[in-house]
Amino acid sequence: MRNNRAMAVAVTPHRIAVLALDHVVGLDLGTPAQVFGTARDADAEQLYAVSTCTAGGRPVRSTAGFQVLPDHGLELVASADTVIVPGIHEGAPLTDGTLDPAVATALRAAQDRGVRIMSICTGAFVLAAAGLLDGRRATTHWAYAQQFRRLHPDVDLDPDVLFVDDGVLTSAGVAAGIDLCLHVIRTDHGSEVANRAARRCVVPPWRDGGPGPVHRTPGTPGRPGRARRHPPSGPGSGCTSRWRCAPRGARADLCLHVIRTDHGSEVANRAARRCVVPPWRDGGP
Repeated sequence: MRNNRAMAVAVTPHRIAVLALDHVVGLDLGTPAQVFGTARDADAEQLYAVSTCTAGGRPVRSTAGFQVLPDHGLELVASADTVIVPGIHEGAPLTDGTLDPAVATALRAAQDRGVRIMSICTGAFVLAAAGLLDGRRATTHWAYAQQFRRLHPDVDLDPDVLFVDDGVLTSAGVAAGIDLCLHVIRTDHGSEVANRAARRCVVPPWRDGGPGPVHRTPGTPGRPGRARRHPPSGPGSGCTSRWRCAPRGARADLCLHVIRTDHGSEVANRAARRCVVPPWRDGGP
């Protein structure tokens, strides 16, 4: 008789399409693949498959001095279970609130199919330009809040939280995208899987605070998520004090250390706030 493991049904990974626009933020682009790529079940099977696409499958420029050569065009959005739009630092969605009609159509069609839609940082401008955030609560990078409100007065913007889950999911700036991805893993598979993913990424599994005082927990369309001030409970969620103080990622800490060494704490602290990370962390992985 076959054992339970042999009889187990193979895991079909949840398909995630990362939709990159021109002037995409490098960290935002890489965050979904890094975080979701570490999410595994008890048998070490991958739970998510992350791919990148652009309009027409064309190369796009990043803000980090390199070009992105995607393997897919917008057809990837049509077959995805989740679509994530990373932040951008230039372009029509930021300047006048407009969007490539092909991208807008693809996003609206995905929402109509019930696909989960997410943005990281200023990716919220893209979702808002497509009309996906009207009447909803959302967030974006705190430094762009005034510009966002001017372009999209019908969106209930809350720039003082790390992420908002109000039917469409949005995160605050830069590193808050990691918090949002972990929230999705926790929602899909529980705290134990999310905590393992966080440890692989050398980040805390849950952060209180951020640009503002609270997180948002899941809501439903027309009913915003409520404020939440305490970490989630459940299997694997009992973290030690040392783990709660773990760095948000060794690379970010190293870069801030270099800035602090070269230019002093004031400059480093400003850089940390722009990236929505703490300026200094004790502890380790």
